[in-house]
Amino acid sequence: MKGLARKIEATLRLNGDVTSCFLGAFVEIGICCSLIVMAAPSFVKVLSDNDLGITGGHQVGILIPKAEISRFPQLEEDEKNPRAPIQLFWNGRMFKQGNFIHYNNKKFGGTRDEYRITPFTKRDFRTLGATTGDFLVFGGINSSDFEIDLVAPDSERARDLGLPQGAQPGSAVKPSAEAIADLAEADSQIRNGNYQVPDTFSVTKIRRFQSVFRSMVELNFGGACCLPGCPVDDPRFLEATHIVPWSRNPALRLDPGNGLLLCKNHHVALDSGIITLDQKGVNYVVKVSSRQHESRYVQREIAALEGKALRNPVRHALANACVAYHRKNIFRA
Repeated sequence: MKGLARKIEATLRLNGDVTSCFLGAFVEIGICCSLIVMAAPSFVKVLSDNDLGITGGHQVGILIPKAEISRFPQLEEDEKNPRAPIQLFWNGRMFKQGNFIHYNNKKFGGTRDEYRITPFTKRDFRTLGATTGDFLVFGGINSSDFEIDLVAPDSERARDLGLPQGAQPGSAVKPSAEAIADLAEADSQIRNGNYQVPDTFSVTKIRRFQSVFRSMVELNFGGACCLPGCPVDDPRFLEATHIVPWSRNPALRLDPGNGLLLCKNHHVALDSGIITLDQKGVNYVVKVSSRQHESRYVQREIAALEGKALRNPVRHALANACVAYHRKNIFRA
């Protein structure tokens, strides 16, 4: 339990306001960071194509909703394009020095009226591993210094924070009240040196017949990751993956034609839309997202899969409709 508490200690960043966030640094090789309480409020921005510079219409920068500008330094609004310096920290280190700026030329005869954190380049987002729909969590150290963390929408951390699934890119969201209460309780315990976490029981959904589905998928792909060149054949590192996610269509949950056997890394790549499948004749080949802000790992390891053929299933053909659904609705082209 102490190990779990220390992990929480290293990843939580709380503040006394109604909004709460938790941020890296993560526990690495047994080294932990101390708990930091953030006095200023925090908020969560759902990253959009516009934030990431994919639309190409402006210098890349994070658009700040007007309802959230009170969290940042006060600007001299009578000036044209007023700005104030800010610092962003990530994983306990200085990440970016920039400006909080109000592009207000509408007031001076132009058309623009928006607040941004800039400059924020595509390389910065690539370093973070950010993509559209990810949560960018801000925790205020003070009005000009912020810690940031990136949270994938389908991750355990997003669930722990109670962040909404399917949130509109570009919007600002808040953690759930229950998550705030849980994290505050954990913070209080850690401060008092209490690392005990009692068992909690609740009524929850379970995935019935998942072991049956896994057995069918394992047999279908010979007990090894079906992506080209992947050597993983140890069942402890393999997962039966739904092409159309479990939550999207109950009628497909047990269909072996909706399943791939993937190692854990490739499972994440499929579920997050970094890769999909494309049909070439009787075979399927891997298609990799062309978005330029992907992480170095994706560029180095995953991109090499582009155009390579999937290991053919031996018992059940993949369902074309499932593959098409993933390509249209999950894949981040």
